[in-house]
Amino acid sequence: MKRWKLLTQISVIFTIVTVMISLVFVLIFEFGFQRIYSKEIIYELTIYSQDVVNKFKENQHFRTDDYIGITIHKWKQDPDTGEYKIDVNPYYSTPIVDDFFRNVDLKDYIQELVLEENNETFETQRKIGNKTYNVRGVKHNPETENGFYVLAFTDDRYVKAQNEEFTQTLRFTTLALIVLGNISLLLWSRLVVGRINYLEEEVSLLVKTNYERPIDTSGRDEISSLAKSVEKMRLEILEHEQTKREIMQNISHDFKTPISVIKTYGEAIKDGITDASEIDVIIKQADTLNHKVVQLLQLNKINYLTNDQVPEEIFVKEIIKNIINKNKYKFDKEFVTDLDNSTYLATPDSLEIAIGNIIDNAMRYAKTKIVIVLKNKKLTIYNDGEQINEDFIEKIFKPYEKGHKGEFGLGMSIAQQTLAFFNLSISVKNVRKGVMFVIEPI
Repeated sequence: MKRWKLLTQISVIFTIVTVMISLVFVLIFEFGFQRIYSKEIIYELTIYSQDVVNKFKENQHFRTDDYIGITIHKWKQDPDTGEYKIDVNPYYSTPIVDDFFRNVDLKDYIQELVLEENNETFETQRKIGNKTYNVRGVKHNPETENGFYVLAFTDDRYVKAQNEEFTQTLRFTTLALIVLGNISLLLWSRLVVGRINYLEEEVSLLVKTNYERPIDTSGRDEISSLAKSVEKMRLEILEHEQTKREIMQNISHDFKTPISVIKTYGEAIKDGITDASEIDVIIKQADTLNHKVVQLLQLNKINYLTNDQVPEEIFVKEIIKNIINKNKYKFDKEFVTDLDNSTYLATPDSLEIAIGNIIDNAMRYAKTKIVIVLKNKKLTIYNDGEQINEDFIEKIFKPYEKGHKGEFGLGMSIAQQTLAFFNLSISVKNVRKGVMFVIEPI
């Protein structure tokens, strides 16, 4: 099916379903038709035979039926005994009787009923050969001069005629449904396929790095939902491309200053303008460059985190203790900790970098202390420094967004992206007399 066009697939399925429904309907009709029309035949025989009786006794003409045979027999008086006896030879018969009586067994059976049936009104059924016959008899003033005996009978030709008519109608209806249905599907599919082709063209433009043109997302159906997803992807790609451009601009700016300083001081030392004691300035700028390179490598490393790096259950308090030990001589304020044995599913190095960046940020702003609490997998890192501007909170985790004491604007982005990879969320909020970061499983 995948090798066929969408319109062909839908047309084939529609045709198959239509034909199957028609076949099922025919089967149901075949089983139910016999029972329904058996009652209908008896009803027709009753109505028709009674009409014949009423018309014949009034010497009126009665209609003939294409499916029901009529024979009318009269009583004759025996001149010797004076008794009235039924005449086995019909006084009158409708034209179709000749066709019925080609079956000699049926003719004999009718004559038998004429001679032997005693009831004035009766209905009977007899299978003769491969056909089933329904017979109704009505006697009027039996054994009198004006008496007559009407026999109405028919076989399954009425049923077959009705069945054939129904089958013909069903065939025409099925054919009409298939033709009209496929025409409707053709018109509908042109619209659908046109919209799909439009999306295909738009996606091909995305492949060619053309992200500027918005995608039409009007409508409420599944294709519109797909279009909205593609448009969302386009906006995200556009945002990522903008971020890349900003990062490149910021990297160029951040690298340019220390490189210029290193070059200037190096040339000054070389030309004898200054002495070797100024080498400390070069070392400091080199350390600044190295720190920026390390953070760029960390940011780039996030894009290559894969499932090949198998995460493990890590005791978070051990990670925090390692970070505090590395910074206890650089931080002249107080670390306050309250840590339980909660674990995160992550890799040790990545988790230490992410949490380390949050603590490093807190160290730059804290006035007297940093409070770190870990309870039931919820990690909070509080510092009693000044609160964050509400406008900046919205973009604190965006690359190269720096607070007034920030260094490079990458630490928070690295932390957020790394934690997200391990299904951990991070948020920040201003609290009474400080700022709090919250990390917890998604």
